[in-house]
Amino acid sequence: MLSCSSFLIFFLFSWVLLPMKSFAIPIISLDKVRLAINDGASEQLPVVIWHGLGDTPTSFTLTEVSQRVQKLTKGAVYAIRVGDNEFEDIKAGYLGKLEDQLDEVCDLIGNEDSLSNGFYALGLSQGGLFLRALAQTCDAAKIRSLITLGSPHSGINTIPGCSPTNLICKAVVHSILGLGIWHSWIQNHVVQAQYYRTEKQYDKYLENNKFLTHLNNEVLHDNYTRNIEKLKELDNLVAVSFERDDIVEPPYSTGFGWINETTGENIEMEDFVLYESLGLKDLVNQGKLETISFPGRHLQMRWGDFDALVLKYFKDEKEEKTELEESTRPSNFLSTYFVSPLVSAIDGTVDYLHGKSLFPEKRNFKELTMRKRSIVTPEDSEEVYPYISEFVAASNVSEEKGPKSFANLAFITIFSHFFYHIDDMWRSTLGLFSLIPQIIGIIYLTVMFTGRELDTFMQFGGQVVNEFINYVVKVSLKYPRPADIEYGVGYGMPSSHSQFMGFFSAYMIAWDYKYRRSQCFSMLSFAKYAIYLTLSTFVCSSRYLLDFHYLTQVVYGYMIGFGVGLFWVYLVGKLRSLGVTKWLLSLPPLQFFYIKDTIPHSKDNHKRQWLESKQFKNQKSN
Repeated sequence: MLSCSSFLIFFLFSWVLLPMKSFAIPIISLDKVRLAINDGASEQLPVVIWHGLGDTPTSFTLTEVSQRVQKLTKGAVYAIRVGDNEFEDIKAGYLGKLEDQLDEVCDLIGNEDSLSNGFYALGLSQGGLFLRALAQTCDAAKIRSLITLGSPHSGINTIPGCSPTNLICKAVVHSILGLGIWHSWIQNHVVQAQYYRTEKQYDKYLENNKFLTHLNNEVLHDNYTRNIEKLKELDNLVAVSFERDDIVEPPYSTGFGWINETTGENIEMEDFVLYESLGLKDLVNQGKLETISFPGRHLQMRWGDFDALVLKYFKDEKEEKTELEESTRPSNFLSTYFVSPLVSAIDGTVDYLHGKSLFPEKRNFKELTMRKRSIVTPEDSEEVYPYISEFVAASNVSEEKGPKSFANLAFITIFSHFFYHIDDMWRSTLGLFSLIPQIIGIIYLTVMFTGRELDTFMQFGGQVVNEFINYVVKVSLKYPRPADIEYGVGYGMPSSHSQFMGFFSAYMIAWDYKYRRSQCFSMLSFAKYAIYLTLSTFVCSSRYLLDFHYLTQVVYGYMIGFGVGLFWVYLVGKLRSLGVTKWLLSLPPLQFFYIKDTIPHSKDNHKRQWLESKQFKNQKSN
């Protein structure tokens, strides 16, 4: 719901916890993935993986990816981790100078004997861009084949985090970018700024950007020819794109293309500047560069397709059948995505409940609306992609069943968005239910600035923390939304709307129990609780019935929010008992705005104020 705000909160939060040692060059390590299979004696070339933004080598998804690659290739697998721990690694994805990070990784690769004879490389999201940078600049990085999944090779023209339809978020981000993106400090410390590119300020981009302009040969520099020659040393460069990528903008960047920033039209790789400047034309003519497109969103692909890529480009000795072939054939659509074992287990629980008829039956895979797209040549499809024909057949549905055109859809965007068919009253009503958190947010702001009660500010602060937790969990699990929703954006687990309502319900009920315990069992209180839970039911149901989320994402979102809400009531109470709130009220800014903390300490506050007002009017009339 607050994807843009969450990104900014995470950015600022990183600086609050940033230790002084982080101003030095971070320590970068290569973590070797070890399994109980022939991992050391094999002559198979190893694979090096560089993860994407907000991820770590030990996350659920990356762990499964690494283990899967190792089982398929029967060789060693290394994962690049930046920093001393997982938090440092996540932070390094946002903050740091890329040239320094790449130099350190290059040195470590050079010191790793098992990589001296060459290796394969797999880059997820921005990790693919960094691996290509290694291939072009690091002599020790003898990469044979490089696969990049959703990597912004041509750059990005906005910070990741805004949905395509969230106009307010986009306006805020573009304003921030316009004010400071070209500043030397930003260019040397913010990772995404170092591959930010816009043709609307192309002169400033060429003048101030020192990473992407050199990497893509958009300016003349000392290593211009070397960049081209080093790319030619690759046996294969495979750029995988996702048709509905909602993280990389423009999404065509993942296939070495761009977008006409005036008309919005796609600029194909062959018509873009990199085709000549980076020598991509020669790679295409030599059969070394392949661009592949999948129909999902960012990093959404079937395990069978992923396995096929690994076997085709990373396997030294081709085998007719692998030990994973049977296990990767999908039984339902959910299990085929790039998801973690934990989320798969959650989905399995819901499958069990569906089998017990406790929930409505899930939609069949063949009912999901996916666009047909050829990703390999016909002669290769049977051999390399054994499940493609099944996938295409399942996705070849009538256009009439798909979403209506953008002109026939109405939408509202206030920190969030929803779509509905104008002639469908049911979906319109459900869409309005999705706006309940926004309405509550407006009420928060209104009460804060009219009542000026510290308790309201603390509750609102808890919602901000709740949103941050939602963002961290989403980027860690990377669980997708339903594939048949055209405009749902970002990852889906857990639902932020449901988590918001879970926090709101828990906080309001627990607050009553803590500060109004003598009244919390009255009929009036039960009526209030029923309203909170009814509103929560409306919101959660709308997110599921409108196909913005799977049922698991809604249920777990509400549970997480409810838990955070209970904890936040306890935490605020603890701060009061320790005198922290009293200290806060003594601060000059809070005194200037007359912030007070009276609600928890006075019962029937509204009735008392009403009586005082009535008494004052009577005295004035007399």
